[in-house]
Formats: sequence, structure tokens, C-alpha cells
Amino acid sequence: MKEKIKLEEFFEFGKNQPIQRLAYSKNDVEYKLQIIKKMKSLGMKVKIDKVGNICATLEGNGKSNKSILMCSHTDSVKDGGQYDGPAGVVSGLKVIENVVEKVEAGELELDSDLKVVVWACEESARFGKACLGSKWVEGSLQEEDFSMKESIKDKKEEDKQTLKEAIAEYIDEIKKSGIEDIEYVDKVLEIEEIVSAYELHIEQYQYLAENNIDIGAVSSITAPYRMGIKIDGKDKVLAAAKLVVELNNKAKEAEKQENGERYRATVPVINIEENIGQTNALLNIELEGEADHSGATPMDKRKDPILTASKFVLKLNNIIEQDGYSEFKTYFNSISTSNDSMNKVAKNSNITLGINTNGYPENIIIDYLSNIAKRVASEEGIKVKCEKIENIIRKNIDKEETNDVKLDVRMQTSTNSQEIFDEISNMIIDIAKKNGNQYKWVTTDEGKPIKTSENLVNQVHEVCKENNITSITMKSWAGHDITHLSLLEKILIFIKSTGGSHNPNENTTKEDIEKGITALTGTVVKDIENIHDVVNKVEDLEKNPLLLIASSGQQRKREVSRILSDVAKARKFGIPVSRELRVNLRKEIISSRMSQSEK
Repeated sequence: MKEKIKLEEFFEFGKNQPIQRLAYSKNDVEYKLQIIKKMKSLGMKVKIDKVGNICATLEGNGKSNKSILMCSHTDSVKDGGQYDGPAGVVSGLKVIENVVEKVEAGELELDSDLKVVVWACEESARFGKACLGSKWVEGSLQEEDFSMKESIKDKKEEDKQTLKEAIAEYIDEIKKSGIEDIEYVDKVLEIEEIVSAYELHIEQYQYLAENNIDIGAVSSITAPYRMGIKIDGKDKVLAAAKLVVELNNKAKEAEKQENGERYRATVPVINIEENIGQTNALLNIELEGEADHSGATPMDKRKDPILTASKFVLKLNNIIEQDGYSEFKTYFNSISTSNDSMNKVAKNSNITLGINTNGYPENIIIDYLSNIAKRVASEEGIKVKCEKIENIIRKNIDKEETNDVKLDVRMQTSTNSQEIFDEISNMIIDIAKKNGNQYKWVTTDEGKPIKTSENLVNQVHEVCKENNITSITMKSWAGHDITHLSLLEKILIFIKSTGGSHNPNENTTKEDIEKGITALTGTVVKDIENIHDVVNKVEDLEKNPLLLIASSGQQRKREVSRILSDVAKARKFGIPVSRELRVNLRKEIISSRMSQSEK
């Protein structure tokens, strides 16, 4: 076997640097080419499908026609971290490396295939929708969806690519690399061929790190419900601010429920502008918080500048309503963010105020409003910069295709999703009535939370215990590709991470990844051994049909039951059972039942 894979080939441990690896970009292609070369060096056969998924197969001996799958992604959000996704892909390759060593040493018999899949476009940062690769395999993404355009804010509309165009460029770049023997197919795999699936991922918060636990065996995974909300009518900035604050309050209330956290809600994208007419002073307020994952980060652990901006708007509006301020007039011109990722708590927000001074000293008014903003920002732990500007730069007024507010909601399997949808919808309607606005909203993504395999959760804990690795059962508030695989046997495995996620401070140590590889290897090896055990039992039965069945009554009944169980496992594991054995077993069952009835 060739030189072992080094984790340092894929990660710069200890360095916090922004990763720019948007799906299908040149950076994404370059990283994936590095992965493909390692796949080929491990003797794996590589396929790429119409949406850009990459699947590498280590072939077994053919005694099972099912496969064990390990999967994750390599694309990132804008200014993302280096471990979100790639930690799982590289760990999968290390498991392959470990299995090959065991097979070559005669310690393991590989009857089924092992697959490592790199899902395409897991992040919603480029096209506004997540997990496109797994959705393609699962069937909810269709070719007609390939016409969707990029949702990147700082690109001109005429420069935005369709998904089809981006995939074509991506595939072309891979073909130009000169890597041979890559098969291009419609879909890299069919879900029916998978017997069990694993996704290793960084936690994306720091519960494991704070509690000094190595591994999280995930029992349930959320899925994002997303909507775009268009606000029409008067005082749109004020209406949007009320929506943001009320939504945050309701989510925090839900966090305190006796039966556990019900949902998490984020406004990751906001862009409201309104024509305020002529004013003789403009104040621009820039707020800076911490970019983080909109699902994984608990509501009370966020530094959300959009929420802070909204609280400032409501604070100032209350002061104006209560005190009058006839000396000058303040108008809310805009509230916005440069963030365009639906799965990311924004790092920044911006408010522009128009002021009619009515002869009142301009510098005093600017200082007064700035001080209110600074107090609100200080209470929220947010950095703030206030400055007078000369002109309003209009970006999105009268663009009907632009949603003013975008909403990301995460729920768990224990939550009544319809109840949450109704609660949020009623909240929007109530605010609209009180403020005199019209709200229009459209659902842009509607995922469903899932439970993982209890069997695999227990298997992960068992392996961790065998290797002196600490583990805990936990939930995932971030969505993942494995959610979209309609399998009974699937699991998400978390490893430690700190610094949040979807930002350059995301951090995982080499030791943490190595512990994840140990846990993943051990769990996959148990699957391989379970399959081989059933292969041996079926082969014994084929060589000695029904000789294992004892002649005595109860013993005979137990033997028949055991063989039926083995045959059922063989079907599950894709192990062929001869027609002769099935016929003989059926005869034995009938004979056994007749003996029972005679008694």
C-alpha cells in the first residue's frame, strides 16, 4: 500500500483563515481533485454524476450486493471554516485506508462494497438551497430545477449563473485535470443499494468541547424550513424590525419549554429600503456581530447584528412616540446586511436614518442618535460604528423579485411542525395588522427532521467505550445531507469543534479528527463483520441444507426461527440465498407447523 494519508494535506491545524470554496467554484474543484487523487491511490473506482456528486467505491468480494456508505461535503459558505464538511470526507478516506490494511493483513473479510461520497452543493451559500447533491440522489431535485440562478447578492443579475451552467463548468474543469478512469453517470448511487450510511461532521457549536466529551452520536437531525417575506406599505423598516424581534422572543420562549427546545429561528438576510424623501442629514450605523451557524448556535449564545439593529429601531421608535421630539424628525431609510447565506447568522448589519433637523444643531442630533445605538449595541455585545453620510445608495427599491426578509427555522422530530408554522404565520399576520402593512411570504425550502438509527447510535457508543473515547447521545440543530437518505440504518457522528461554524474561527484539532476516525472505523468494521457473519451462516446452510435443524420439538422450532432470522439478515445485507434453500426452508416451516397442530 502507498504512503498513508496525512491529515495535514487537507487541513492547516491551528490557523484561522476564511475559506472561499463556494459550490462548483474553482476552489471547490481544486479541493475535490485532491480528494479524487487520494481515492484513486486507495484503489477505489470513481464516478461523478449530473449534479457533481463524487462517489468512490472500494469493491468487496461480491458475496453481498449492498454497500456501506460514508459521506460528507467539501463546499463552504463565504468566509467559512476549513473543517465543516472536509473533516467527514477525509475521515471516510482514512477508514478506507484502515480497512484495506486489515483486509491485506487477513484480519477482515470484505464481502460488501465500501463507498465514500462527496456531496455537491451542500451549503445554500451559492444557490439559496442546501443539500442539492443528496436531494438529486434522493429524487427531490429534478433536472428542471437546474435553471435556478445564483443567490449571491454582490453579483449583477446578468452575471449570475444557473445551476446547470455552474455544474457544466465544474465538470469541464475536472475533465481538464487529466485524471483518468472517472465514470460520468446520471446518479452516483441508488439509495436501495446502501445497507448503512455514516456522516462524520464537526459539531458546529461547542457543547462537546465545553463538557470535555469526544464524540456525539446523533439521535435526531433537524431540517431547515425557510421562507422569503415581502413587506409592503408604510414604515417597512419598523415592520421588519418588529418581525425580527418578535420572532427572536418567541424562539427564546420556546427554548425554555419543559419538554425541551422546540425550535430555533433566524433572520439571516434582510434588505429593506424605503423612500423617505428629502432630508438634510443622514446617519449610517454599522453593526458587527459574530457570524455563526443559524441552526447549531443556541438562541442565547448569538451575537446577531440584525437582531441588534432591529432592537435599535424599536427603541428609537418608542422614544419618538413617547417624547414627540418636535424639534427634529427621524426617518428609517434602510436596514440591511451583506450576508446572503441562509444558514448563517449574519456578521454585519447596517441602518440608515434620515433626519430633518428643523434648525436644531445637527451635531447634537447625530450624537444623541449615535449614543442610543451604542447603548443598544453594548447590551447585545455588538460592535458599532456611527457616521454622518452625504448620500443614500439605493440598491433594491422596486425590485419585486427581491425578498425583504428571509427566515430560517429549525425544528426537531419531537416538535409539531404544523403548530410552529401556524405560530409564525399568525405572528406575521398580527404584526401586519397592527402596523398597517401587507406581508407576502413564500416557502423556499421545507425540510423534515429525522431520527437516526438507534442501533447505530448504540454501536458508536460501544466502539467508543472499547477505545477509551468519551461519547454522548445528542441532537443536531444543523441540517445534513444524510437527512435526505431514506434509510433505516443511518447516523451522524459529531466530533469536537470550537469557535462556532460558518466563520474562519471554526476550529477542530488533529487529535479530535483522529478520535472521530477511530470511532467511524470501529463502527464500520462492526458492520463489515456482521455482514461476514451472515455470509458464513448462509454458506453453511447452502452446504448442509437443514442439517442444523434438530429433530426434537422445541429445539427444532428454535432452529427454524434462528435460520429464518439469518435469511432475513441475508436479504437485508444483499446476500444471495439459493432457491433450493428457500424451498427447503419453506417445507420445514410447513412440517413444523403441522407437527404442532397434530399435538
